[in-house]
Amino acid sequence: MKKLFYLLVVILIFSCSSPSSDDNNSSNFNPPSWIQGTWKDNASFGFKFTSNNVCQLISTNQNCFKEMIDYYNASIPNSATVEEETISETEYEFSYTVSGVTQYFHFIKLSNTSIEYNQPSGINPIYVKQ
Repeated sequence: MKKLFYLLVVILIFSCSSPSSDDNNSSNFNPPSWIQGTWKDNASFGFKFTSNNVCQLISTNQNCFKEMIDYYNASIPNSATVEEETISETEYEFSYTVSGVTQYFHFIKLSNTSIEYNQPSGINPIYVKQ
């Protein structure tokens, strides 16, 4: 009976604990399969898309957005979020917000080997699949 009581206590402790960061949907990225891979321009700038992350490439460095958002949320819960606005066969559009500042990203499929990064500035670089 004593062992059963301890087992019950352990089950209650784990069921009442706070959710892990894996349960937090605020850092979810879901790039469509057509955009997954590495895309670069002639100057070594670009993006890397995986099934659950987006990374910005600058020369040999990469800045992955999921890790950045997870880092901010670990410091200040719910301070960073991702919103995927468009996921289709030809467009992938998302934004992320960190501490009230939102960054927007809009990619358009031009072909199976090229995409356009559509920016509000009107400067829309084209990236080639590597």
